[in-house]
Amino acid sequence: MNLERVQRAPVLALALVFSLLTTAQATIINVPADQVTIQAGINSASTGDTVLVAPGYYLENINFQGKEIVVSSHFLLNRDPAFIFTTTIDGSNPANGDSASTVRIFCGGTEAPVFQGFTVTGGRGTCMFDDMEGLIFRNGGGIATSLGAPVIRFNYIHHNQPDGVVNYGGGGIYLQQGNPIIENNIIMSNPGLYGCGLCVRAAYATARNNLIAFNIGGDQFGGAGINLYQGRLDGYNNTIAFNNSSQAGGGVRVAAGNINLRNSIVWGNVSGASPQIHIDEIYGGTVALQYSDIEGGYTGAGNIDADPVLSGPWCFTSEGSPCIDAGDPDAALNDLSWPSAPTSARRPSRGGLRNDMGACGGPACYPFELAALHTSGTLGRVPWEVSFEAESYFVADSWNWEFGDGDGATGQAVVHTYDDPGVYDVTLTIGHDAGETYEHTREALVYAVADTMWAGDVEFAPSMPSVPVEILIQARNFVPLEDIWIPIAYSGDLQLAYDGFTTAGCRTVDFDTQIEHSRDPVARTALIELSGNPGLSPGSGPILKLLFHAVSAKDGQSATIALTSDLIPVGPQFRAGGVVYQPVTIDGSVQYDCCSGRVGDANGLGTYPNEVTISDIQTLVSAKFIVGSCAALPCLAEADVNQSGGASQKCSDITISDIQMLVNHLFIAGPVNAPLKGCL
Repeated sequence: MNLERVQRAPVLALALVFSLLTTAQATIINVPADQVTIQAGINSASTGDTVLVAPGYYLENINFQGKEIVVSSHFLLNRDPAFIFTTTIDGSNPANGDSASTVRIFCGGTEAPVFQGFTVTGGRGTCMFDDMEGLIFRNGGGIATSLGAPVIRFNYIHHNQPDGVVNYGGGGIYLQQGNPIIENNIIMSNPGLYGCGLCVRAAYATARNNLIAFNIGGDQFGGAGINLYQGRLDGYNNTIAFNNSSQAGGGVRVAAGNINLRNSIVWGNVSGASPQIHIDEIYGGTVALQYSDIEGGYTGAGNIDADPVLSGPWCFTSEGSPCIDAGDPDAALNDLSWPSAPTSARRPSRGGLRNDMGACGGPACYPFELAALHTSGTLGRVPWEVSFEAESYFVADSWNWEFGDGDGATGQAVVHTYDDPGVYDVTLTIGHDAGETYEHTREALVYAVADTMWAGDVEFAPSMPSVPVEILIQARNFVPLEDIWIPIAYSGDLQLAYDGFTTAGCRTVDFDTQIEHSRDPVARTALIELSGNPGLSPGSGPILKLLFHAVSAKDGQSATIALTSDLIPVGPQFRAGGVVYQPVTIDGSVQYDCCSGRVGDANGLGTYPNEVTISDIQTLVSAKFIVGSCAALPCLAEADVNQSGGASQKCSDITISDIQMLVNHLFIAGPVNAPLKGCL
């Protein structure tokens, strides 16, 4: 996904980079211009060379082959984070299932290869021999290293999972021995049995300015965020948040090793015991923290226990966070400053220059977005007024907005009203540094809606006693829908029994999820969910058919079909782009109408061309002289053959004259199908 695009790269930065790349007889190998694949580029590289990878999608598993080289996206040229997200290595189709890490960096000694500027996903781990245990483990879903001093920086490492029966860990990164450096990485949403985000095994590692978040697993040895077994990890300005482990140590777990964290955030992690930090009971170990924000508190100089107020996809600290200017006061660890405001921290750091706790602070901090857009909301009903505000890593002298609907504005903070429903990209162009510009686009940022969902109106008659009453639920959506929740409540003097639902003939017929979450015949409610991939395209039409039957029915009885109820915990809702909202709903109805449309059809069973028959005479006679009540007549309006009662429809209006008139019609006055006087 192209999040950001550079209009003109800073000339000075380019000159500096090319100067560095072309010294000491180093060679730049361009992929795919010089070599079609990244691995082919590595194969042709020698010590000191750079494999420079153009934006694209690369379905391969790469192996550094012990070479001391640089493998980088075009992030190397101008430090534009856009290249991180537009240069993807997907390791989901390995040639050898035992070597299925997306990236393998195995060194023979003290080599210091560099890997930077990529999205790393789809890795399944590599079988690695652990000489201390004498066993083979499958580790390192995204990246696996062994020995040396590899530098892994500025990467987005997500959805990698070591695949094995037992002993598989390091879903994001696995470090075995050596002195690796891990800095400025997003390590997110990686499963594993231990060390789901980062696993350190007998290495002496350094970790700076990493976000390690939303990793899940820990079924074997815990430590969904970080797991250290032997060795040492020195961490500075890391954010370890919202990881989930089934065993102890949702955030950090250490066994027989030492972890030192400074200026870091450990917050919102989940596990059965010691959710933030856990020291193994058997193997022991130490964890030392200073100037860090630890949920639940932790002993150490300058530590705090306060909500860090993290926001956005990369869990940056927001304005007002207690972590701002709360890190180590040592000036050597200060945040970077604005060139034009030397006492103010440069984005994404905030406040003054004192170190900010977490990945957004310290001298090594660098943003994953050179420009950030903040909105008052991403979804609303038209006409909808939205406030926009921007931040920039640059010192900006102009801000130009395009809102996706043909309108624009200027200024760092602006307001725009969306009058028409739709999904809109928002583009911001920043002017900076004597004529340079930087363009930042957030695709599908704004969902302006005018969506509705409504139930149909249905009439049915006793001539259809075995036919289900079918209520059509329709929707009009202006944005693609991923998920639809439909609460049903039916009430009224017409006693209906709910039989279920179907999507046959509906726009949702191909949805792979069609669930009835609840059904309560006493409260007369039900709750249905429909979802699918790619979802429901914008449009209007049926999404569901509800099926009922009448338990008993009398003429004129009705029921309301409501799409909301206080008795149902979930209201009507649509989900689009990960945002949940409620459409406008319109209730429907079911009306019982005994009339077939022909006066004289006393039993309500008439069907053209034989709507009035001798059975109707029998019904009238039975009602008046045998049963002795009009209760047996389904429709007084049609049993009142001579229409003496008009619109009153009282039982007293049904007399022997109605029987006489019906006999005359059938056997004296004319053929069976001749219309009666007052035919409805």
